[in-house]
Amino acid sequence: MIRSLCYLWIVASAALVISCATTRPVTSSVQASQINSLALLEPITYISLIEQGNLPQLNDSLSYESQLLISTLVRNVEGMPEIVEMLALPDDSVRNQLNSELESYMIALENAQPKNRHELPVPATITSVLNANGYRFGMAFVSQGFTRRRGNYGGQVAKGMGLAIATAILSGGMASYGTIPIKSRSNIACAIIDAQTGSVVFYNRHFADEADPMREDHVSKQLEKIFKEYWE
Repeated sequence: MIRSLCYLWIVASAALVISCATTRPVTSSVQASQINSLALLEPITYISLIEQGNLPQLNDSLSYESQLLISTLVRNVEGMPEIVEMLALPDDSVRNQLNSELESYMIALENAQPKNRHELPVPATITSVLNANGYRFGMAFVSQGFTRRRGNYGGQVAKGMGLAIATAILSGGMASYGTIPIKSRSNIACAIIDAQTGSVVFYNRHFADEADPMREDHVSKQLEKIFKEYWE
């Protein structure tokens, strides 16, 4: 997997609050009923582990597990059409180019105004790989988040409460609030790409604090929210 430090959703702090946010999905003139099968592009995942303090460290093993988790759970979304296995690629250079273009494209989709997303051309490597494998529609995911080592969260909450109490005492009770760390975070974005027209058919994402990117029930709930009403 590519590890780009410029990626939009890299976590800087486990105390930064995002809460829960799902955008309104972007859809095109292509109806969901027209999509009979989807080729799954390799999910791009950035999962960090907090072992000490509140500093997330990117973890390749967890990132790979997240790839497999998303690839498995998306098949269980209600109404989802047939999903074929991740596409075969000729070599690592094509794989790296595909992932680089895909990451840049997903960032562009996120940053663009919803009404302008259909105007963003799909990068050539992505459409070429889909066409070479005989598929018109491809599904891409980018996921970023963090989880914690067991026992870390309780210790950080205790430190936060201790700091709040000490601050309250020193200030005569005027400042009694401390920073409570976020236990986990899971951000998932998905795009369905039309290789025939070279444009995006569907784009949506779900960002959630307190959702653990390594828990099946949390990721399943996020995927359901991303595709809510689309396949109905």
